[in-house]
Amino acid sequence: MASATSFLWDRSNADFASGRSKQLAGSGFYSTALYIVAPLCLLGLVFLGWMGRSWASYYALRYHGVTVEAQVNELWIATVDEAQLPKVRYSFQPLDGSSARTAEDTLTFQEHQTLRPGGPLKVVYRRSDPDHSRSAGADLLSSPVFWTIFSLLWCAISGVLLAAVLRALRQRQRLAQHGQLLSGTVVSAEKSQDSEGMPQLHLRYEFTPPGSSTPLSGTQSRGGATIAKLEAPAPGTPVSIVYLRDDLYELL
Repeated sequence: MASATSFLWDRSNADFASGRSKQLAGSGFYSTALYIVAPLCLLGLVFLGWMGRSWASYYALRYHGVTVEAQVNELWIATVDEAQLPKVRYSFQPLDGSSARTAEDTLTFQEHQTLRPGGPLKVVYRRSDPDHSRSAGADLLSSPVFWTIFSLLWCAISGVLLAAVLRALRQRQRLAQHGQLLSGTVVSAEKSQDSEGMPQLHLRYEFTPPGSSTPLSGTQSRGGATIAKLEAPAPGTPVSIVYLRDDLYELL
């Protein structure tokens, strides 16, 4: 247990150092991060699933679609988020004899300029679902590659972040529940200023793990306005460390 005169790097760990708590300071940060990163990862998976449906639609139209001639009913320019989109509304008769379909699509400006109301327009529809159709122009040939890459990157980045947060959270939980409270000493402590003039404290400490005669050392750096009022501990000042193994310990 930490002595009353031990220097505490984080005063929020006072209860842990005295044995009154089994919760390390800062664990709430990782819990909050988990609630932020996990939904982002889930959103990426949902978006990736949507891309899967987009690819299925793309292949169904490109390789198994039925091409027919439709009639242009209306042409207009839509404005969405200040972007202008050339739109067309058309009607066509499926070859299976079912009722006529009416649909809308977004065209390229070049294709839009060549059309007129009442004129012909080649469209492609799904053989199994005539309600799903697209213009047979160049826009149909563009596969959803960009958004697929975007969703894959989103999933990869959020997945790495989620794994890192979960790993850090598990390690801190194991450290708090199974770690040993050891005594160490300050080797050096000095104050400095960063490039913006904010005070920083750099501390180096060492302790001897149980069952070993070789001391371990660690360093901590901390900045902020509160450092200006904090007196740097002198070399030899006692500190407390929670220790689980040689690669998992923390200065209190």
